[in-house]
Amino acid sequence: MNKNLYKYMEPRILDASLVRQGFIGFKCSKPEEYNDPYELFLSVDTNVDTQLLAFYRDSLGQLPQYPTSCFSRSPVVVPMWAHYGHASRGFVIEIDEKMLIDYCSEASVDDVEYTDSANKDLEGLLARAFVTCKPRHTFFLHKAVLHSAYFTKQSSWSYEKERRVVFSIDSIENVDGNMIAFLPTSCVKSIIAGAKATDESIEKGRRYSDYIGCGFYTSKIGKSYPEKYLVSGDNSPHIFDGSDIVSAKSACKQCLEPIPEVRKNSKLCSWCAITDAHAESATENNVYRFLDHADILERHIKGMEDIWSGKS
Repeated sequence: MNKNLYKYMEPRILDASLVRQGFIGFKCSKPEEYNDPYELFLSVDTNVDTQLLAFYRDSLGQLPQYPTSCFSRSPVVVPMWAHYGHASRGFVIEIDEKMLIDYCSEASVDDVEYTDSANKDLEGLLARAFVTCKPRHTFFLHKAVLHSAYFTKQSSWSYEKERRVVFSIDSIENVDGNMIAFLPTSCVKSIIAGAKATDESIEKGRRYSDYIGCGFYTSKIGKSYPEKYLVSGDNSPHIFDGSDIVSAKSACKQCLEPIPEVRKNSKLCSWCAITDAHAESATENNVYRFLDHADILERHIKGMEDIWSGKS
């Protein structure tokens, strides 16, 4: 089970989130404002018997609009950094989920389920509530539909690894027309600056982390490590193990990049392991160097391009 939540944001949003001393604010949206217009169609199959559909509409009415904030289960999702982290120039805020729940005891927190079809289980609940006319069966139907509506999304969004927090209306404040959920800054475990963050942004993130008393990392794009990794304030490499940010078990002695599992017994990453002898051998075997020395490289490439494009 994930212990932490990760909120991706632009640099300016970090400033706005920390305007209230001792608290961090996260913007919430109603289901009708979600960026995926198909989410609300994934609850019940609209092709069921018309009488069942009429009962469904009459029993549930309009979907309650509870304030919801969207997080990710991982701080190293490349598309998330691109789409929500200002092209890797922004930040990720790491939140301790247990502390959030302790503070907002009425909040509902769960993973988003990714699917391209309506929930088949709801059809059975709908039929039973219709046939039995028992209040408890209608109650069970209500709960199931609400969960499906708030925690279901099309599979094309699965890369987000989303985990949602549905807040009670009473725990939300209206700030300039925006629904904001304020949490104590003690819930913040770390601030992570993007791999392309400016020096100014990195320094700002570091100042905020010092002020809050949380960890600070800078995201890095490795040369040989297959995922983004994180560097802490003391320049030690960290990775995300699927549940938490942890120190890398092994790192390159030269560039300090985490070493992949397949090279765990090596002291150097693949690139730093290249010696002068390797480089010399590569030069000797690079046929393009021979062609360039003979002054025919450009002609060779043009001829190959013509063959490749079907011109000859």
